[in-house]
Amino acid sequence: MHRLLIWCFVVSFFVGPAQNKLSSTYLDINYFKGYIPLHNTDILHLIQGHPEGFIVGWNHRTNGKKEWQQRYNYPDYGASFMYQDLKNEALGNTFGFYGHFNFYFFKRQLMLRVGQGFVVATNPYDKASNPKNIAFGSKILGSPYLMANYKSSSPWHKTQYTRTGALDILRIRPIPSSSDDAQYTIETQYTHRPDLLAYDLYGTPKLWWVFAQRNINIIKDPVFDMVAGTTIFLPNADRLKSSLGI
Repeated sequence: MHRLLIWCFVVSFFVGPAQNKLSSTYLDINYFKGYIPLHNTDILHLIQGHPEGFIVGWNHRTNGKKEWQQRYNYPDYGASFMYQDLKNEALGNTFGFYGHFNFYFFKRQLMLRVGQGFVVATNPYDKASNPKNIAFGSKILGSPYLMANYKSSSPWHKTQYTRTGALDILRIRPIPSSSDDAQYTIETQYTHRPDLLAYDLYGTPKLWWVFAQRNINIIKDPVFDMVAGTTIFLPNADRLKSSLGI
């Protein structure tokens, strides 16, 4: 049997409230299309078209409460399902099931997913009925996958205003300064995590947008500019909640 290497171009879609609301979990759907590079001349007969499929991922954001989460820049962990049409009758289709981690780089604009699991092949090798498939020796196969996504801006910046759950989303609503606002230097565990800081200070992640509105000359992007070592002002909790009517 020979290993089959596939390079793919990925288009991503995010599902549910997580991209507009800072939920701890979210779904993503990734469509991909690619090609099988000729890394072994024995598989030449298997390269007939451009494989395509989709990946559905369930993801859980870490909050830095554990040391390993801070060390690896607050990764996500989750599970994936992958469907793949290999565009070859001998290869058939595959259905994959994975556990994965999402690691973030360059101010969380670049996400690298590392997945490990298994796939179920519809047309594995059979000496009599399918001798051409020298890539899949059995119906169930171990399978890793790597996926990279790049976002040019913060996933929570400039989201739409709605009346319901308004505090979950970014609102262009000024937060006035006050003499009882505390000066605070952002700690490592709150880097790119205004939701976590809001939870620890105010008891709810829904006030994550407050820091950017109070510190408009310091925090331009409400997520990416929340960086360890940056000094900001924190609105007094009682005054803030009173002014917002919560």
